[in-house]
Amino acid sequence: MLANWHNLVLMKAIPNGIPGVIEAAAKERGLSLAALAAKTRMSYDSVLRKVRRRERSISMEDLQEFADALEVPGSELIRRAEEHALAAAQGEVAR
Repeated sequence: MLANWHNLVLMKAIPNGIPGVIEAAAKERGLSLAALAAKTRMSYDSVLRKVRRRERSISMEDLQEFADALEVPGSELIRRAEEHALAAAQGEVAR
């Protein structure tokens, strides 16, 4: 279950950078996308499309699945995505 879920419910959209944050968090934990998928109820193809290819949007339910699989609060994934977006907007992150 997501920590601080009540704060996330008020969000209108998942930040655009969340797929990259999820992929980076998986790599930090030594998880391939196949291994990440195995820890969720999603297929490998679905994880690939949502995280790597970014062809599908990530819902709040997906965020919870990924957070649980990565053993990190969903709010932490959101925080990282927002920090990355802010740094990019300030020109601190090369694209």
